[in-house]
Amino acid sequence: MSFVIDGSEWRFDGLSSAELDAAVQALIERMERVTARGETLWFGHDFQSRPMLANRSLWQLFDKDEDVYLRIETQHELAAQINHLNCYEDQDEDQWPSHFEDLSPVSVGGEGPSENLDVLWAHLSALEGRATGCLGHSRAGRIATQSPHGAIALHWLGDATCHAHFWRDAIELEGDSIQTLQRLAPHAYPNLYFPESVWKGCNDFEGGYYSQASELRRYLAALDGCGSWIFAASPDHGLVADGPAAQASAIEDAALASDQVVIRRFAQLKLDVVPEKPNVRKDKTSRQAREIEIGEKVLYCHWHGRLQAHQNRVHIHAPVPESGNRLVVAIFASHLPTPGN
Repeated sequence: MSFVIDGSEWRFDGLSSAELDAAVQALIERMERVTARGETLWFGHDFQSRPMLANRSLWQLFDKDEDVYLRIETQHELAAQINHLNCYEDQDEDQWPSHFEDLSPVSVGGEGPSENLDVLWAHLSALEGRATGCLGHSRAGRIATQSPHGAIALHWLGDATCHAHFWRDAIELEGDSIQTLQRLAPHAYPNLYFPESVWKGCNDFEGGYYSQASELRRYLAALDGCGSWIFAASPDHGLVADGPAAQASAIEDAALASDQVVIRRFAQLKLDVVPEKPNVRKDKTSRQAREIEIGEKVLYCHWHGRLQAHQNRVHIHAPVPESGNRLVVAIFASHLPTPGN
């Protein structure tokens, strides 16, 4: 799984110096997000020599003798990022995606086919089941691509949401399984904390993991977007849209929203999430089945999402410092014990 810089998108004609600097800074931010997550970013042989503004190549954009140029500080930041990258064409040819040597034209978003080796590399890699996205200037999100070898949607990196959507699609592209979900979940749902023990519960779902995979991923996506805010005792305007902007840090018990507010917020997201009844906590066996340890802290995870009305649960806990201030996805289970059962 990797990203390729789409050099054809690095065109800046018509921009002022300030607009050019802002555009390149935005691209640097996307590059930093990729490298900070330990993800791979490639570029093509001609990336640093191709025209990007009139006939000027990348490093010529810093020429102060021109009317439009980049700040030297931006040059240093960009150089720091590019110095860590490798050229995908420098890999051994047996590692190239099939048919790459044909240099086939590829179309993007319904546009006419054109020669674009950067996109072709990502396109052919994705056709082979290897999640590969692109990093451009104006394009962002999921866009259809087509070549003589097939058609598939690729992701162009935009904001953090675009980034997460790439990884969520990658779970299916690379063969949806418990192992794939476990491997990609930290990238696909970066605002959630998954203890290592959670994954074994996927095998416990009634009907098996595959019967619940789609609904489980829907829950995880919603929790990643708004889950922390749901538990915070922030002003409640009754709008889910207010949530992501208030993604919480760790929430102390005194700062938790009331159960009624939390339930209502989950309902806005079309999630069936409720707390356990008080007698569950009082019963030792039932309580311990809902407890997990993070570091030296024991969390009682009594809030649970119901993937189905009477079975298959996702137990969660509000953010704590030990989880890196992320909402805790603690336990997957068909059903945990209750008093007298």
